[in-house]
Amino acid sequence: MSETRALIEALKRRLRAQRVTYREVAAHLGLSEASVKRMFSRADFRLDRLEAICSLIGCTLSELVQEMEAARHRVARLSEEQEQELVADPRLMLVAYCVLNHWSMDEILEHYALERHELTRLLVRLDRLRLIELLPGDRVRLRVTPDFRWIPGGPVERNLRRRVHEEFMAGDFSGPLAERRFLIGHLSPAAIERLRQGVEALAAEFQAHLQADARLPAAARAHVGLSMMIRPCELSLFADLRRPLKRRMGPRPD
Repeated sequence: MSETRALIEALKRRLRAQRVTYREVAAHLGLSEASVKRMFSRADFRLDRLEAICSLIGCTLSELVQEMEAARHRVARLSEEQEQELVADPRLMLVAYCVLNHWSMDEILEHYALERHELTRLLVRLDRLRLIELLPGDRVRLRVTPDFRWIPGGPVERNLRRRVHEEFMAGDFSGPLAERRFLIGHLSPAAIERLRQGVEALAAEFQAHLQADARLPAAARAHVGLSMMIRPCELSLFADLRRPLKRRMGPRPD
């Protein structure tokens, strides 16, 4: 990927994370939405326009370049073998979860029954798995991209689905920090696609909050789960009552 294209991809990630649309960018630049879409598709930006978009989303061009450079050395996904090593050791999985949520070594030791030497060994394994870079003083730098995901249907997702999902869904959603909705309806493909994009945008916003709140101590944050799902779905209660389709009559054979 060229440097220009990589820079624009970093900019698009920022826009998605803050849920800023091309229409809003166009209004900020005094251009049509179609012109902005062409600029992004061709990666053809004047410097003053690039700086103006950075201003819109509250970052500098220098910060965007730094983000681009950091992304070059990050991974968006582990291999199946790497994920399998994580799920095979609950303590390794715990530490991976903590560092992905920007916990320091001292915070992990304060909250969980791990000895310092044991935690160091686990961090060395995460470094070998290329999830983190272990720095002097047992400091950690993540090696994952902002949109890092586990393999769909892979070892970690299967493990979480089996161990966590039922517990999460059966939990209490009546508290002030909780919300649960289940909606089902009959929508057009265009509406479904817009909702799917909204799910992606919300996931990006979640990741942006993780990055922004990383500066806070672990004690000032709460463990939180966000489950988002969308797919074509007809409840069996309704499907069982469907009228059988009439067989189409074709021309009679001679």
